Amino acid sequence: MIVGLVVLVVLGYLFYVFGLPAIRQMQSNGVQINVPSDINVNVTQPK
Repeated sequence: MIVGLVVLVVLGYLFYVFGLPAIRQMQSNGVQINVPSDINVNVTQPK
């Protein structure tokens, strides 16, 4: 019975360390980058 309790505690700890961050990362879908639709490439240099 003690061995089963220890196994459950270890599995719960491993899920807390590795499982929860993986679930959060899947929900956020990584980093979202906003790209402007119009990019001005005309650069004026001061004289």
